[in-house]
Amino acid sequence: MISASYLPKKHGSYEAYDAAKNLYFWNELPYTVPSYISIDSEHKVLFAANYNTNAIHTFKMNDNYEITDSHTYPIEGHGPLVEQDHAHIHFARELPDGRLIVCGLGCDKLFIYDVDFDTAELTLKSAFDAKSGFGPRQLAIAKKTNYIYVLGELSSRVGVVEYNHETGKLERIADYSNIPEGYVGHSGSAAIRLSPDEKFLYISNRGHDSITVYKVLDGGKHLEKIQNIKTEGVFPRDFSLSKNGDFLLCANQNTNDLILFNRDTKYGYLSIAQTGIKHDACVRVLEATDFLA
Repeated sequence: MISASYLPKKHGSYEAYDAAKNLYFWNELPYTVPSYISIDSEHKVLFAANYNTNAIHTFKMNDNYEITDSHTYPIEGHGPLVEQDHAHIHFARELPDGRLIVCGLGCDKLFIYDVDFDTAELTLKSAFDAKSGFGPRQLAIAKKTNYIYVLGELSSRVGVVEYNHETGKLERIADYSNIPEGYVGHSGSAAIRLSPDEKFLYISNRGHDSITVYKVLDGGKHLEKIQNIKTEGVFPRDFSLSKNGDFLLCANQNTNDLILFNRDTKYGYLSIAQTGIKHDACVRVLEATDFLA
């Protein structure tokens, strides 16, 4: 657990805007918490993306995982939408080559950093401009190819980019709508996962309240939408796949319930296995969990 003394102090910080209800939410805590954290256990470095402070925070740990040093990297910028008044950093995770990739939801950018694992310090390698108003929130990073799938929360779209290990830069390939064409209600995509074999991609949509299934084509370069299935609840914020890929567990935040899907591992399709599983805080589903073990 990160000690509050290491978290940036900020009063009355901007939290979120709900466009569906035209409501603003503010964090009145004396500090703000990260929107995403990841740990490099080998090098004892923790990375944190902080939505409210518009910054990346890195923490160096000793062999007992006690924090010994920390660094803060503020990011400036904004986008055209009301939710994009600041950079709003939402995601920070290592690439397979050890660089750090970061999502700036509010500034429509992806950042790639070199990491000094001895000190947990970062050096900017490259920056990639997403389309205006795209709102990059999370990534699904392929391990078998050089493709990265970029989830756009504000656009309800998914983009495919190719990562060049030698230059540390990204190249835009294509993007696709996660919700049906013609849908007029408010919706924002929330979570993204690749299947264990990297042949299918799954995305949750808050507002449309659904899971979209894509088939991965051309060695990862393109996607084909094959299914959009309702989550039988409201605001599906997160989900994950079981270890063997047979099941998908989705958390509906606003109705405080879970839904379990069967997953066809050959063709990728989802079907409902169980609904109405009540839970008090449906915000995060741990990755790589075998739900029926």
